[in-house]
Amino acid sequence: MLTRSIRFVVTLLMVGFSAVLAQAVLPPPPPPPTTADVVYGQLGSFTTNFPNQGGLGANSLHDPDGLAVDSSGNLYVSDQQNSRVLYYPAGSTTATRVYGQMGSFTCCGGNNGGISANSLNGPYGIALDSNGNLYVADYGNNRVLYYPAGSTTATRVYGQGGSFTTNTTNNGGISANSLDLPTAVALDSSGNLYVADQYNNRVLFYPSGSTTATRVYGQGGSFSTGGANKGGISANSLAFPTGLAVDSSGNLYVADGNNSRVLFYLSGSTTATGVYGQLGSFTTGTANNGGVSANSLENPAGLTLDSSNNLYVADAYNNRVLFYLSGSTTATRVYGQGGSFTSSTGNNGGISATSLNQPWAVALDSSGNFYVADLENNRVLMYPPTTTPGIYGPVNGSTLTGNSAPFWWAGYPGATAYWLDVGSTSGGNNYYQSQSLSASTFEQTVNSLPSDGSTVYATWWYFVGGSWSYIEYQYNAFGTNPQKGVITSPAPTSTLTGSSVAFTWTAGAGATGYWIDAGSSAGGNQYFQSGNLGNVLTTTVPGLPVNGSTVYVTLYSLVSGQWLNNQYTYTAYNAGSALGVMQTPIPGSTLSGNVATFTWSAGSGASAYWMDVGSTVGGNNYYQSGNLGNVLTTTVYSLPADGSQIYVTLWSLVGGQWYYNEYHYTSGP
Repeated sequence: MLTRSIRFVVTLLMVGFSAVLAQAVLPPPPPPPTTADVVYGQLGSFTTNFPNQGGLGANSLHDPDGLAVDSSGNLYVSDQQNSRVLYYPAGSTTATRVYGQMGSFTCCGGNNGGISANSLNGPYGIALDSNGNLYVADYGNNRVLYYPAGSTTATRVYGQGGSFTTNTTNNGGISANSLDLPTAVALDSSGNLYVADQYNNRVLFYPSGSTTATRVYGQGGSFSTGGANKGGISANSLAFPTGLAVDSSGNLYVADGNNSRVLFYLSGSTTATGVYGQLGSFTTGTANNGGVSANSLENPAGLTLDSSNNLYVADAYNNRVLFYLSGSTTATRVYGQGGSFTSSTGNNGGISATSLNQPWAVALDSSGNFYVADLENNRVLMYPPTTTPGIYGPVNGSTLTGNSAPFWWAGYPGATAYWLDVGSTSGGNNYYQSQSLSASTFEQTVNSLPSDGSTVYATWWYFVGGSWSYIEYQYNAFGTNPQKGVITSPAPTSTLTGSSVAFTWTAGAGATGYWIDAGSSAGGNQYFQSGNLGNVLTTTVPGLPVNGSTVYVTLYSLVSGQWLNNQYTYTAYNAGSALGVMQTPIPGSTLSGNVATFTWSAGSGASAYWMDVGSTVGGNNYYQSGNLGNVLTTTVYSLPADGSQIYVTLWSLVGGQWYYNEYHYTSGP
């Protein structure tokens, strides 16, 4: 019998139906689809892959390698060998607008009519901002073009010193204004632009509206160098970057093509803190490190993220697309290889709606449709919306409709068993415990639920790769006149917005007073203890953590002289970029001599810094700075010079609390 010996929390997934499900029996949800149901560029056929099928026109493609979808579901495709970008209205596989060919769908080649604001030469990555303005990485012209929404004439150019009639490689020399064969573009929520400057082995950051970069990734902070893996393969190096994505918090993902990895950078930092494809190592760049698997990559290209920050990677030379749950570097779904993580054959099983041949770009629309630019098959595939794993009925956070309720879930990719617990406390099962369920079971009816308006906790477990993992949900029990107050804001299980948050609740029938505690464990109060609030229905809780941890909140209601409680969980605000980030010496490098000056970037929310240096993680036997205020550098003397490891802890004071980033170095001779 399966046992649940390993528990770890994954990000809560909130899904879909707009009303609580009744007790009618519904069919189980389908598994996540990896079969396309729409094809662009092959006249509707999934079994052909001809370049410019049927002749060059509004329905043909030749090496598509860039994708973007606007808020209305209209699709943009970078048609590389035809030196154009095509626009398809939502639901149509026939383009109605063309960029780069003077309005013609049947003509011609690169730089039609000469290099201009209307020409393109082998375009690659494309991106749209929130207003529908289009950015195109005009690869062969060593530039990025900006087109106002609806226009096919560019009005801004990056990489050519403001000129639309030149296409010089590193025009004026390698600088913050030059480009050499850019391959990808991405925008953050503020309209700031990121460009993968492939042959300069760097990613450039441009403030919104500016054509001069102010931040560089992959070159140790220098705008005038362009070598691959400068300083050696590390968390700071790049080799021919090919894809970009920015998440909702401004964190950056870079497909580091020739290093066969994807790097994750916290917002504002140019040192990666996460790596995909290299088994956790920042110092290797091996294609399919450890063999073709759910953890390997070979020359990854396009990237995209869904609304839950789950990552899709076009693993180009493995002829597949991989899906990673947010925060995980092990893929849980694969497109293009018939469900296998250990094969990498182009058009595995023959050209079909399930095969891929060097996929180069990926995109999602607001309805959950998934697009893949299948480059060597000269087509774009669209896959129908993926069902999010987890309980979708009853809707998370809703009020149950009675003492009995069916719980429905969508299957988790690769799961071989499920388990459902329902109880009165987080992780509890005093109302129901299913025991192990088969992988084909998607529903359990739970009887004997309370009817007092209390909080009901459901824990949905899935068994993957020899371990049990879970997602937790919260509901309000059925009850027309609950005795206890019920928190309505912030929504239970949501992510808090800072270190000080206002909590609001409904009045309980017969309640004459309320009390709220907040802590790091169920029932705890080390963050906050209000005392008796009387009949007040809101209070502000200060002193909450900002590290993304779980926060437990208990709302007590005084009813007939007894304190009754409802318990809730939240995710703490994650300070992320609020912390200082070490810049020099480069983390992981070897120091030179007994003296080193450490410099860090300012954290957006930090008011002071403190640095410890020691021979063990968190140690300070070599140095302890004390509070440095807002100083961004300090010099450490009397370091060892024997090749031993040195551990540095950089503390940042955020919201009255100290948080830290840890680094390590090798002592020099």
